[in-house]
Amino acid sequence: MDTSNIQYLIDLIEKGPQFQRPKAVKRLGEVGTNSELEIIRPLLSDNDWHVRSAASYALVKILGKDAILEIEPLLNDRAYGVRQDVKALLDELTSELKGVNSEN
Repeated sequence: MDTSNIQYLIDLIEKGPQFQRPKAVKRLGEVGTNSELEIIRPLLSDNDWHVRSAASYALVKILGKDAILEIEPLLNDRAYGVRQDVKALLDELTSELKGVNSEN
């Protein structure tokens, strides 16, 4: 994705409208690289639980299993939706790791 599209997503995340922020965060995770991690990581503590959930998804998309330690604390998030989404992401990552280990 070209940088103008990434900048558009960053602008949505930073300036809103609010209802589009979670979708923009997820999309940034799908098309972004390690360069966007400095934008995504602080969103793990955003006031909006939808954004926190989307940020955990985005980190997993960019970092894969290396995101585990960063998103694990969200298992104790105040929002049930975040806890459930993070649990699903961690379950998916650990099942992928088990599959890789069983193939060896």
